[in-house]
Amino acid sequence: MPPRRFAPIVQSWQDNGLFQDTKFILPSAPSIPVTSAHGRPIPAWFDIRGEGGPRVTFEALAAQPQDEEGLLHSRDYFLSLSSSRKTSGSSSSPASGPIPASRIIMGGFSQGGVMALLTGVSAEAAAGVELGGVFCLSGYLALGDAVRKGDVGGDGGGGGGGGGGKEHDTEVLMVHGDRDPIMNLKWAEESAGVVRGLGYDVELSVVPINQEVLAKVTTFINKVQGKGRENQHDEL
Repeated sequence: MPPRRFAPIVQSWQDNGLFQDTKFILPSAPSIPVTSAHGRPIPAWFDIRGEGGPRVTFEALAAQPQDEEGLLHSRDYFLSLSSSRKTSGSSSSPASGPIPASRIIMGGFSQGGVMALLTGVSAEAAAGVELGGVFCLSGYLALGDAVRKGDVGGDGGGGGGGGGGKEHDTEVLMVHGDRDPIMNLKWAEESAGVVRGLGYDVELSVVPINQEVLAKVTTFINKVQGKGRENQHDEL
């Protein structure tokens, strides 16, 4: 979702007294040549080199060429944004310092959702931290095989982490339309299964109308922020 479309949602939240102590960062995707757009430069976080749609299975999607370099470059960019953020301090807590990772939430729609989910499940391998939460709207897990192996370290290289058997603190919300013509619902369902297998608590909601999405995201942010206030020892 472009920042110009998300900004009014943030304004509406704050006009209604929500998330008053929350800083929202709304980055814009750069224009890059995208293969599926016949090489035309369009705003995108990574190149799309294969086909999508309801007839493409998740297995087929995973087997298509993926822009691993672009995906990990954007992931590292998002992590750099979060690690550079400082608390501004307040009358009750005047000290300024890094925002604890447990209070950071990343989210997005479509490509932004793909990036949020990938960043959330690979932050430990890339930066040694676990984010508070991620929400993925109409997206899926990219680089699933690499994530399982922990081969998603910083700067596009391999790194530890990943793999099952460990319970993670990062909360994950995935919301998907029941008739999405581009992002196959099965991609989200199977991605949720993979992420659960890695030890994450995943809530997957299939919704018929867009109005339900905002309510779910609002509830999710409240949930993660409440949990983050109780667990502020982890710093980026």
